[in-house]
This record gives sequence, C-alpha cells and structure tokens, in this order.
Amino acid sequence: NINQQRKKFVLSSCIEYFDKKQEPLFFKCANSILIGSLLSQMNFEQGRRAYEFKNYQCFRKYHLNNKIDNVKIDNVKIDNVKIDNVKIDNVKIAVCLSGLFRGDIYKVIANLKFNLIDNLNADLFIFTWDRYVQYPGFCGDENWVYRLFGGKFLKKCPDELKTLSFLKQKFPNTYSKLNIEQGVQKINQKYIQDIVKCSNIQIQNEEEFISSLYLNMTSKRETNRIKMFYGIYKSIQMALEYEKINKFRYDYIFRVRPDIGLIGNIEIKDLNKLKNNELAVDFFSYGVQDQFFYAHRNVMIEVAKIWEYCYEKNDIFLRSFDSSHYLLFIYLTLRNILTVKPNFRRDVSLATRDNVFPNVAKELQEDFLKLNMKIENNINIKNFLEEMFLTSSN
Repeated sequence: NINQQRKKFVLSSCIEYFDKKQEPLFFKCANSILIGSLLSQMNFEQGRRAYEFKNYQCFRKYHLNNKIDNVKIDNVKIDNVKIDNVKIDNVKIAVCLSGLFRGDIYKVIANLKFNLIDNLNADLFIFTWDRYVQYPGFCGDENWVYRLFGGKFLKKCPDELKTLSFLKQKFPNTYSKLNIEQGVQKINQKYIQDIVKCSNIQIQNEEEFISSLYLNMTSKRETNRIKMFYGIYKSIQMALEYEKINKFRYDYIFRVRPDIGLIGNIEIKDLNKLKNNELAVDFFSYGVQDQFFYAHRNVMIEVAKIWEYCYEKNDIFLRSFDSSHYLLFIYLTLRNILTVKPNFRRDVSLATRDNVFPNVAKELQEDFLKLNMKIENNINIKNFLEEMFLTSSN
C-alpha cells in the first residue's frame, strides 16, 4: 500500500517517461485502462484531470490514431468547463431505466424511487423487453457469486468457486440446471404501470429486435451487449422526445439498469459540481462500468451514441472490443469525456439475492459422487454450495 501522493508521483512519472520514450506497449488498451482506473480513485483534482487527459492522448497517439479513419465519429466538441449559470431551482432530471426485468423488481423500483426519482423529483423513462425473468441464471464469470448473492456470501466463498469455469468443469450437472432462466413470463405496459408511474415506457420483443439487425453476431455476450447499448439509446431518446413535446430540456440524465440497487445519497448541489465533459461512473481495472452512470444532458447524449456508431453504422473497429467495459473506455477516450466517482455505490445483487433458486439437491449429489475427493477443500466447497442453493430452492 502506498499513499495518494506517492501513487500520484509514480503514475505521473511513468506516463511522462514512457511517452517521452515513445513506448507504445506501455499505453496498450489494458494498461491505459488500468492507469485510468487508478487515476479515477485519487482525490487530487487538477493533477488527476491533467494526467487523465494525458493518458487519453497517449492511448490515441500510440493505438487509435492509425485506426481513427475507421471510426467515423462526428467531431463534436465537449468543453472542459463547468456549465455557466448553473441552475439551482427547477432543475430537470431524467432517469432512464433500460434492460431486462428480473428478480425482485419491486424492491429495485422502491430503491430507485427513494434514491433518485422522489429525491430529485425526476421523470422516469423505461425501455425493456417483453418478458420478466424471476431467476436469470449465471451472470458474469469472476463475480457470479457477488452478482447473485452479494458481498456476505462472497467473503466466505472458497477461492476455487469464485470463477464459473470451475463450477462448470467440476459440477456440470449443477451448473447446467442453475444456468437456465426460471420463472419467465410475458409483460406489457400495464405490468410496469402497476409498479411505478412513468413518463414513458417502451417494450420490445428481443428475438424480433435481434432478427431485424442483420448483423453477424459472434457470441451470446455480443448479443447481450447489443441489447444493452440499444436499451440505453432508446431510453435516452424517449427523454429527448418528451423534451420536444413539453418544450423544455433536461439538465441531467441518469442511466440505471433495472436489477441493481443504489447505496448513497445525492443532491442537486452534487450534480452542479459536474463539469461539462464528465461522466459519473465506476471505473475499475477491467474498464468503465455500464450499469449506472449520470452526467449533464449533452454528455449522456454522446454516450448513448455508442449504439449508433457500433451497430447502426456497423463500425467493425468499435465492435471488435469484446468487453462493453473496454468499449466504453475507447469511446470516452475518443470523446475526451473524463470519469468521476459517482455519489452511489451499486448493489448488484439487490434483485437476486433473496431469490428462490432451482432445486439442485439431486444434481449436487451426482456431481459430488463423481468428484469424490479429487479436489482440495472438498468439504468447504460442498458446504458452501449447499448453503447457497439448498437453503433457498424450489
């Protein structure tokens, strides 16, 4: 562990040194993301921002500029300034919820209303698909335990079980049954209106949407990413259409996924601190988070355009990034949009951790009989899996 000042010195020195040496490997995508995530965690303001821009510039210079002709992005200037004449009264805020409804949607909406909608007197716009899923199957690889059960279970999870690949290889029957969606039902606008009041709702069929694209999708992961960016785009477009009808403009827009909770607090004065080129979003060593973020209206409109550039215009270079977290970083780099810490922490298991899971008693028994004592930590793994899936199952 090193303190903030030393970390600042080491990072800034490395950036300056390797740029002077014109060393492209230091600024490859994974390294630039790591540098960006470390800078985003630092408290100093001006120095941090200067080196965030420097990191962007070096990444573009050594890795993007020779491909930039293939990235047909409009040259829209996003100013590095605060908005003049910041509004204190009658601030207009849109909350754009997009994605598949799953798990305890009532709990998620109650959390959203308390933290954002009622607190900020915000308008809610929802884009979703025409089905609800009670149990979604596995989400993520290295963080599946956290995504399904939360931090309490993650702390006592045996290390071997923290990756889905281990579960799939050693417990194939259990994995197969748990990786199937359960409790699927069709939903319509009335279903949502009975849960929460909205300014607008749009619902589409997933299969019809994917078929309409005529894109060659290489994996389920890419399909899910396409649906996510489309949902973000559509929900923000709804807010912009609502503006036209009612002849006003939103000052700030929030993007929220409908299966996460928010922990924290925000006030108008916190929003007013945002500069005109900043996106409030979590930024980690694996890239920029996509579940929850917010910014001034103009920044959110630009972020929503990822859908247009990647899929409507079918930009092969941007689509080549397998991770949405990497893609967001690339796009923010091209746009010179800086990240800042959001006021909220995400509760990614809010919708699922109290779920009723499929009964896998038979499958666990079969897997353990075949497994016998071939792996270390056998007893701890067995006890943990039973606690997770047999204490709350159909």
